Amino acid sequence: MTMRPLLFATVFLLIPFFPAYAINLESIDVKGGMIWIGNAPVDDAEIDAAPDPLTTVVGVSLPVRFTSFFSLAPELRYYGLPYGVEYGRPVPVEIEFADWPWVMGFLLEPRALFDFKVAPTLSLAAYVSPTFLFRIPARTWGDVDRGEIAAYQYGKGRFFYPEIGLTVDWELPFHIRSGRAETLNEGEFDEVEPDEGIPIHLVADLNAYFPLFHAWDGESLRFYDQFMASGTVGLRFSLPVR
Repeated sequence: MTMRPLLFATVFLLIPFFPAYAINLESIDVKGGMIWIGNAPVDDAEIDAAPDPLTTVVGVSLPVRFTSFFSLAPELRYYGLPYGVEYGRPVPVEIEFADWPWVMGFLLEPRALFDFKVAPTLSLAAYVSPTFLFRIPARTWGDVDRGEIAAYQYGKGRFFYPEIGLTVDWELPFHIRSGRAETLNEGEFDEVEPDEGIPIHLVADLNAYFPLFHAWDGESLRFYDQFMASGTVGLRFSLPVR
């Protein structure tokens, strides 16, 4: 059994051990920030080393809570970079490079998140994820073989990026009102029912993606090659508990 089917089989086997009534789609998270990608040279002279790219990344997450301290937080992220072929392998390049395609990167992150409150409105969390990076060569400039770039990026498991990270979650001191008029409770003293609104949280996220495939790809590059690290800030819109 390959790594991906084994992962999903493990998750499905563990889900029945959580009480069904405790599972809750907790929120919608929208994030944005920066992602850094290591780009190591192929030799000690470093004459072929382009700058390590730093680019924007955006993401959306739908956490599903199982217990008071554990949730699954599947997240989808996007970034884009120009890639060119140097010394027989695709690497991030600057746009001045003669021949390059724009490569769209989609990070699928099925995060297992463990969190705890440090204050009534503040919580910290740590997570791990067997992240998968899907890179799609899009529009090209110049003479470049998109198939060659895709073959390298998906060959030898270069799409598999184990991930660790930390998040800080702070509930803001105001809510979004629904806009509906306050209603009267019929038959019970005609009391006004307040509109509590939707809680909003500020979420900061720091994480690292490890190029584990260097253990078997045979390239003998420095460890930081294709290592990725990112920092994002976003908003968490809480959903009503059903």
